[in-house]
Amino acid sequence: MMSTDSNKIMFNGSNRIMSNGSNMMMSAGSNMMMSDGSNKMTIAGSNRMMSASSNMMTSAGSSMMMRVGSNMMRSAGSNMMTSVSSNMMTSVSSNRMTSAGSNMMTSAGSSMRMSAGSNMIMSAGSNMMTSAGSNMMSSAGSNMMTSAGSNMMTSAGSNMMTNADSNRMTSADSNRMTSADSDKLAPT
Repeated sequence: MMSTDSNKIMFNGSNRIMSNGSNMMMSAGSNMMMSDGSNKMTIAGSNRMMSASSNMMTSAGSSMMMRVGSNMMRSAGSNMMTSVSSNMMTSVSSNRMTSAGSNMMTSAGSSMRMSAGSNMIMSAGSNMMTSAGSNMMSSAGSNMMTSAGSNMMTSAGSNMMTNADSNRMTSADSNRMTSADSDKLAPT
């Protein structure tokens, strides 16, 4: 569902769009929704499942996205929350799961990514991301994300893309990322 003040945009190809305080992600043949309000997105081919008693909340300007072939699953009693201007994303072929009773939270302006079996917490303005078997931290104002087989970085403003066959993106096996504000690579 989308709030009344949000917009829905669909693309057949690979696109990157940014709007005030919002984050966007795209992939070929996928759907993208972004606006000044809250966004809840699932990209083509991905699954999002929430069981009883779980909560999924995004506040104004934040985005919750899943990429092609990825799974986002939360079991009963778990919480997944993002605050203003934060990003919660999973990339190609990766899994994002929180088990019962666990919490995943990001504060305003920060980004958080979590792969199966890893845990992380981050403070406002900074980013901490982990993929299966690896750890990555970045200082305040920048974003660092790792997904299975690929690495990417985006600078402050939380603009992030990773998807096979998409523009300005990192595919599952590549280490290339360019954000609106920086040209940085995250090491493998």
